[in-house]
Amino acid sequence: PVRIPPSTQGKGAKITQPEYPPASRRAGEEGTVQLDVLVLESGKVGEVKVRKSSGFEKLDEAAVKEVQRNWKFVPGKEDGKPVAMWHTFAVTFRLTD
Repeated sequence: PVRIPPSTQGKGAKITQPEYPPASRRAGEEGTVQLDVLVLESGKVGEVKVRKSSGFEKLDEAAVKEVQRNWKFVPGKEDGKPVAMWHTFAVTFRLTD
């Protein structure tokens, strides 16, 4: 079968940056968390698991919550039909000020 992974690019996709946890900002915590996301046939998020921690629990939690609440994807396809599939996405927290 021809498998095309879910995408963050395209019609209907919506990717938002999580709010920086204030305590993490004050502590100068930065990092990238890798998340395994179950993208459903609809493009909605089914499940989210932390694959690789940013090293900071608050940042990991903020990323998981944001993905669960707000993200939408172009669903993955198998032989041209949308199917639910796991895919890894990264969320980076960087202090810019």
